[in-house]
Amino acid sequence: MPNPQVLTCQNGSARSAETAVLDLPKPHTSKKEKRKKEKSDTERSATVVRARERAELDHLFQRCEFDLFEPEEQTVLRDAITWLYYCGEVTIGACTYPQLQVRETLWRLNWEVLDCALAKLRENDKTAIRNTLVYTAKVVYSTILERGCDTMLAPVINRGKGR
Repeated sequence: MPNPQVLTCQNGSARSAETAVLDLPKPHTSKKEKRKKEKSDTERSATVVRARERAELDHLFQRCEFDLFEPEEQTVLRDAITWLYYCGEVTIGACTYPQLQVRETLWRLNWEVLDCALAKLRENDKTAIRNTLVYTAKVVYSTILERGCDTMLAPVINRGKGR
């Protein structure tokens, strides 16, 4: 049997020592627990971002009035718009447009722009297009930009013709 702990006072009297419960500091979170929590927070925020992006993309699709196009055209256009929405950047010629700029520009998209882009795609007689999805997406994007310029410049050009 183990000997009980005995506390001896200065005056020589002895009594059994009471075990004191020490207030231990709160243990540090382990690296494993921190990573698990960070991963959980990251997954949660990524899910929220994906849901927001999906809702934005669906809203863009509604603006395009796809029912005006043939089923094959709808598929191609949806894929091109989706590619544009999710790409990190778009390079056309010497210009590189960041994702934020591309997404803002996509809000100018409508069925008329898509109809014009399809006409341009049909007119193309090049046979060697390496990546048709990217090519289609860039034609759609450049058509949005061109239509903005055409709208802005039309009064200026027409005013010059009247002289």
